[in-house]
Amino acid sequence: MVDIHAMRLAALQQALLAKLELVSDLMAFSLSSASGAYATIFDMRLGNPTNTPSVEEGFAVDARLSEPQPHNMVQDQAEAFVGFQGQGKKARNASITEALARGLHYGFSTCSRPSNLFDHIEEVAGASIRTVWTPTAASFFGRVSGSYLDALLADLLSAEASDACVKAFAKMKKSEKAATMERLFSDSTTQTFYANTPEVRLHRAFDAWQAERAVDV
Repeated sequence: MVDIHAMRLAALQQALLAKLELVSDLMAFSLSSASGAYATIFDMRLGNPTNTPSVEEGFAVDARLSEPQPHNMVQDQAEAFVGFQGQGKKARNASITEALARGLHYGFSTCSRPSNLFDHIEEVAGASIRTVWTPTAASFFGRVSGSYLDALLADLLSAEASDACVKAFAKMKKSEKAATMERLFSDSTTQTFYANTPEVRLHRAFDAWQAERAVDV
């Protein structure tokens, strides 16, 4: 009977209000593959927002965020849940963290409007695009204008347009500029040629550029 089902649900919901650990275990279980393929335990389901660029060259992210989650067929969910609880709180918390991190949307939104919460969480978490991406000619430098690359080099070197290195760079063909910029972020010889402290100055400069969101390709 529908009414009986509704009241059983209300009774369990009320009991769970005082069972934080049980709710946490159940949440972690529902978010993990241990609960089985297409299991519906809570009236919610996380998606898998795109977190991989169209050009993957130079991009590498934690396997927990990139590998597809297994779709296990579970015959006895109660037994599976008890087994999941037996793994302990560390495994439980890891399941919640990984699942919610995978389900995070870019930018967040409120009634279809961008939210500044994403920027705040990005800052608090210490997130940087440089931890997952080293720009290459194919993935970035070849996709922006030559004048942008000229300005970027000057910014990275904290130099004026009249600087000899910047002027020489500006005279290159677009493809040569893109290739040079790729080496600037991956080749120590090129880094040494352009800056005295490349690992500190150049990488910090790129982080600052990313934070300004100067280009969206």
